[in-house]
Amino acid sequence: MEGVAPREVHLRDYWKVIWQGRYTVLTVLVTVLALTILKVELSTPIYKASLELEIRPEARRILPGQEQLMGAEGGGWLSEEKYFNTQLEVLRSRDLAERVYRKLHLETHRDFKGLSDPVGAFAGRVEVKPKVNTRLVTVSLETKDPKEAREWVNALGDCYVKRNVDQATASFTAILGEIERGMETFRSSLGQADAERLRTMASKDLFVPENVQEVIKQNLQTYNEGLTQQRVRIGSLSTELQAVEQLRSEGGDTQNVPRFVDDPVMQDLRLQKQAAERELARLAEEKRPTHPDYVAKVSEVRRIDDRIKDQVGRVGDKLRTELRLARENATYLENQIRTTEKQAYTLKQASSTYDLAKTESDSRRKVYDVVTETMQRLTVAAQLISMNNNVSILDRAVEPRRPVRPRRVMSLALGGLIGLLMGVGTVLLLDYFDNTIRTPEDVEQYLGLSILGIVPRFRESESTVAREAYQSLRTSILFSSHNREKKILLFTSAGPQEGKSNTVAQVSRALASAGDRVVVLDCDLRRPTQHHHMKVTREPGLTNYLLEGRHGDYAAYMHDTDLPTLKLFTCGPIPPNPPELLGLPKFRNLLADLRGEFDWVVIDSPPVASLADSIVLASMAEMMAVVIKHNQNDRELIRRSLKRLSDVKVHVIGAVLNHIEMGRGNDYYYAGYYYYGSDEGEREGRRVKKFRSASNRPDSGTKVAL
Repeated sequence: MEGVAPREVHLRDYWKVIWQGRYTVLTVLVTVLALTILKVELSTPIYKASLELEIRPEARRILPGQEQLMGAEGGGWLSEEKYFNTQLEVLRSRDLAERVYRKLHLETHRDFKGLSDPVGAFAGRVEVKPKVNTRLVTVSLETKDPKEAREWVNALGDCYVKRNVDQATASFTAILGEIERGMETFRSSLGQADAERLRTMASKDLFVPENVQEVIKQNLQTYNEGLTQQRVRIGSLSTELQAVEQLRSEGGDTQNVPRFVDDPVMQDLRLQKQAAERELARLAEEKRPTHPDYVAKVSEVRRIDDRIKDQVGRVGDKLRTELRLARENATYLENQIRTTEKQAYTLKQASSTYDLAKTESDSRRKVYDVVTETMQRLTVAAQLISMNNNVSILDRAVEPRRPVRPRRVMSLALGGLIGLLMGVGTVLLLDYFDNTIRTPEDVEQYLGLSILGIVPRFRESESTVAREAYQSLRTSILFSSHNREKKILLFTSAGPQEGKSNTVAQVSRALASAGDRVVVLDCDLRRPTQHHHMKVTREPGLTNYLLEGRHGDYAAYMHDTDLPTLKLFTCGPIPPNPPELLGLPKFRNLLADLRGEFDWVVIDSPPVASLADSIVLASMAEMMAVVIKHNQNDRELIRRSLKRLSDVKVHVIGAVLNHIEMGRGNDYYYAGYYYYGSDEGEREGRRVKKFRSASNRPDSGTKVAL
């Protein structure tokens, strides 16, 4: 049994499979789209509101000489980056979510009732996305109600800003608490100084002229008070000047120092700068940086900055001058005190101890009063911390107009793509599991047989399509007979209902119509059908001749047909043991006699798969053709059937692919054989004589190009 070499699978083969299953692809696509539309329509719309936060990393200085940080610790890039990333985590934190949850009273909300962790569920809805190369952060929140989305995300931003202020206020309050505790100790020391003064006055028992003592006392008191004030002033001015110098050396903002804040010129310059910066921001939105108005406004801002720097220098110089004058006044007062003490040495001997105690007491009281006043000023300043907050809401959220989910267009597009892929996958999967013969390429690739002909499905045997198909099959048989040297032709199939008997009848008619003498033997002794195809009676027939007839007297058992050159040996009565009957020498002699009398002896045999009849007949035939019904039998069954035939060394000339349904994706295979036209309303075709070159080997079957 010769065959052809299996060919490689090409991309167009997959396209053929997909094209044949296009209705399956369309069905799956429509189904997935319908389910997608249903899901989109039944889904609850989800709305998303967003706000933008500005997080400035710079540190704020609250107290002179001490840093109260509201921002990054230090000025390095790494420190700022860590601070910014920390703030992102704060925005996602459970602490902030709990603040918002309590502020909005969400414990009664429908979305959080009955949850084991409602705060965590709320935090899970928060989405934080920093904008690249900026210090801006977009905070978003999703919910079913657009108004709730706007209110919730705005409340989140407010709580975040307030949390930053609360932390700075708590830190500032802690500093004030430490100062207050220090003042308690100082207050106790002041009480001890007063008590010491009283004890000294009582122990010395002072008796001096009242007017002179009072004058000296008043002078010393006046000088001491002036000296104390100057020392306090020197200490305050020194501390203030030191704080200014430290702020300037560390790059801090000296404009927050009270002296600079209270300076009317500085206040006026700040107002001018704020107005200029607002105008500059407006020009930046309307005009390019190169526009003359924009350039002029930038220059104006710079000039104001220069004036501010100059004024800062003037205020600093004024502060130094005041410090120098205060020190000179202190020196003068110290000299006056020493002079007065020398003048009243005698009186001082009597009251020095008392005066010293009283002076110490008065000095401590003055310092205590100054610190108390400073504490009150700082307490008021603590209430203004929110003005120096380094985080703020840049753009508040607005009520969203459209839901973010479901996205109808994207969902439909994705559903269409998935449906298309699923449809194609389904077709390819079905094709993978489909183990039947569907194309001529399948016959060549899986069975190793040449194609003798392709017979489409037709309704009437007289149709042009049917005649052309069997004429093509007749031509292939002629090529395979080696100039009619081989005459006995056997048709078989792997299984039943594959159109084998009809093929025998039609091929026999095609051979007889060309003028050849043809005899048909219906050797399917189990389910004979040739008498129906030829429209003759079944008896007498082959079994009658083999059991009752005399050798050579077979003419009486043959039937005439509507064609004068076509004879039929019907089955006759169905025997109980067909293989034994076909194995009789009388049957072999009959084949030899018919071969000599007729041009063609065509045998219709039973299927090969489960019966031994075909094996017996194959051993006597000179040629055999296998009829394969399109998309019918498993190709493994056909392969096993051919393997059984190979044991008797039968010459299989090829296969007939039968019952192809035109118009269902198979036109591609048949288009090489016929052009289609119209003949009395029936779709007909005329043959295109295109044949593939046949092998010239004597034992090789001829393959027809279709």
